[in-house]
Amino acid sequence: LHEQSVYFGKKALEYYQKQETPFWHQAWVLNEIGSQFDIMEQFDSATCYYQNAINILDDTISLTYKDIVGHLICLEYKKGTCQAETTINKLHQLLLSSDSDRESQTRFINLGEIYYHEHEYDSAWVYLNRVFQTTSVVGFKKQAAEWLVEICKSQGKYTEAHKYADFLVPYANVEENQSTIKSQLTELNKAFGLAQQEREQKKKCSGIAT
Repeated sequence: LHEQSVYFGKKALEYYQKQETPFWHQAWVLNEIGSQFDIMEQFDSATCYYQNAINILDDTISLTYKDIVGHLICLEYKKGTCQAETTINKLHQLLLSSDSDRESQTRFINLGEIYYHEHEYDSAWVYLNRVFQTTSVVGFKKQAAEWLVEICKSQGKYTEAHKYADFLVPYANVEENQSTIKSQLTELNKAFGLAQQEREQKKKCSGIAT
């Protein structure tokens, strides 16, 4: 679904630019498009959109600006152009400027992710469990739970892993249902295409016969 998100994000951006909406709104959309490329590991495209978003913002203390900076910091780590220790230091500095619980939880997720990928599981657990226990943002809680399950399993803490896994069960069912529906739609489209081809072929054959 990320490709569709990028497509509609670009359409929204075109509309906002034509309507001359505030720059912060355009920057938010650019950030969202960059995030989709980030998830798809198309890092050059993600960098381009993040950078364009920053370039049109003149408010360096806004949440949108700091979120984009956080994305760029993590992206440099993913690309291998910034070491883990440097990335963590930068994220800690960004954490110090947090103005709300939501912003702090975003930085906790970022830090937990880096520690997780570096296999520093004790540190990762501190940040991710804090998000899991306190956030009201479902996306944050779901992501934290997914990493916490893996951390607990690697440490043999199966009771704790079960706790986080229980939270994920409804979402796993939804994703499974969505995947099933998507497969069914794909099959229906294929069937429709084949039927259309057969009709066209019959028309051709009828034309030749006459």
